[in-house]
Amino acid sequence: TSHVLKPLAKNDENQRHFVAVASHELRSPLAVFKTGLSILKHKPEPTKKTHIFTLMENEMSRMERLIEDLLCLSKMENAEFLFHFERTDLAILTTAVYEKYAALAESRNLSLSLSIAAGYDYNCLCDSQRIEQTVIILLDNALSYTPSGQSITLNLYYSHKKYYLQVIDSGKGIPDSEKDKIFDRFYQVNSSHSHKEHFGLGLSIAREICRKHGGKISVSDTLGGGSTFTLSLPKN
Repeated sequence: TSHVLKPLAKNDENQRHFVAVASHELRSPLAVFKTGLSILKHKPEPTKKTHIFTLMENEMSRMERLIEDLLCLSKMENAEFLFHFERTDLAILTTAVYEKYAALAESRNLSLSLSIAAGYDYNCLCDSQRIEQTVIILLDNALSYTPSGQSITLNLYYSHKKYYLQVIDSGKGIPDSEKDKIFDRFYQVNSSHSHKEHFGLGLSIAREICRKHGGKISVSDTLGGGSTFTLSLPKN
């Protein structure tokens, strides 16, 4: 009986942790609003007022992103998240994502490159918006956590009846003991990896999107240092 109940106990523990962390993340911006409003009641000088409004707007954006991510995960779990499968050229999709983020990478002194293996048909049956969302999640993480002066590569290739999309960075890397955990909700490797705009939900969403496509997402070490996230999709 103990063996049978162990998964239920683990799920209950994960649920409590999830609620606790979500509550904490929502409490933080609310504290900023409360403090800001208190200061504004006393009619501060214009410069200080502008600064307070900026802080409140930033925290509002953070709260909106968190709520959107939570709703996204909830809908996928309850089969309410609709997927629209259609033939999509993954080469065009990957190129479009690269072009969107090239300027941002340059502004952060990061080298972003695109590599697409030639000679293959990348016409994949998938939900193009959700696959793009997954690639953006991986690329956004790489841009946030890769130190200035380093490189990031978007890589697309085909092998053994599967399409592979990779985001390869040359950052600090992820310890082997953490590689499975990073796809859990709200999990962040350590304080040095924590980022103001990331809640530890992106990789959970990416994993669920991959599952809905019959694919997988994994992380490995980049040769020479860093992390390589690989998304695999079956050829249908």
